[in-house]
Amino acid sequence: MVAPSKSAPTSATSATGRMAAVQDMARLQRILFEAEREFVRTATTLIYRVGEPELKYLLCQHVWESASHARFLRERGRELSGFGTGESVRASLRQIFNEAVMPADAYVALAGFYRVLKPALLAAYRHYLQATHHLADWPSRKLVEEFIMDEERHAQEILAHLGTAD
Repeated sequence: MVAPSKSAPTSATSATGRMAAVQDMARLQRILFEAEREFVRTATTLIYRVGEPELKYLLCQHVWESASHARFLRERGRELSGFGTGESVRASLRQIFNEAVMPADAYVALAGFYRVLKPALLAAYRHYLQATHHLADWPSRKLVEEFIMDEERHAQEILAHLGTAD
């Protein structure tokens, strides 16, 4: 589990009742925001490292969509108590993404992103839908449902570039 960031409240500051549910939703959204933001920051370093123009364009598209996800999550999260006001990303999450781009072979790094990090993000989005109330968090859920479709499409689109080795 990732430690709370300075911009997100800890459980010691959380409220009870309905506000606790809102803060829980906001904390989940914060983690999703941070993951999308880190994908954008680090995946862009792969664009110049891969040789195929089609793959470069595909990565650019995925980064663009992830940037949109992060923006929408940030905007929605700021409407909720508990999301935090800062743009910072917790150090532990930042380190995971930093390590993902370290391999000298860009295709190894690409496989790390698309076989490990992006599936984890997709699972986190699905968890969000299971953990939140369908009416109480309807606006966020609608966004997350769209993001899930994007992530599933990203997984399909990248397959041709990952090879068959597992």
